[in-house]
Amino acid sequence: MAATSRAIPVAVSPAALKDMPVYLTGLGSVTAFNTVSVRSRVDGQLIQVNVKEGQDVKKGQLLAQIDPRPFRAISSKVRRTAVSDQARYGMRS
Repeated sequence: MAATSRAIPVAVSPAALKDMPVYLTGLGSVTAFNTVSVRSRVDGQLIQVNVKEGQDVKKGQLLAQIDPRPFRAISSKVRRTAVSDQARYGMRS
């Protein structure tokens, strides 16, 4: 009976939104909810990377840029060959 008649001290403070300093130590591993493998459809030297590891990305967002100069050179050569063949053989595209 003595335990039920004792007063229990209560502390009151206003509610506040702030970080809770909780640190956990232990062994374990972390696994991402979603992962993706990014594969290039062409080979080339990266000249710009537009995202950082762990950053959220959206569909259609430019992730990286490959040096376009080798592709422009090949495209130019193919066009010159096509024009030459059309002139030589009278072909039309």
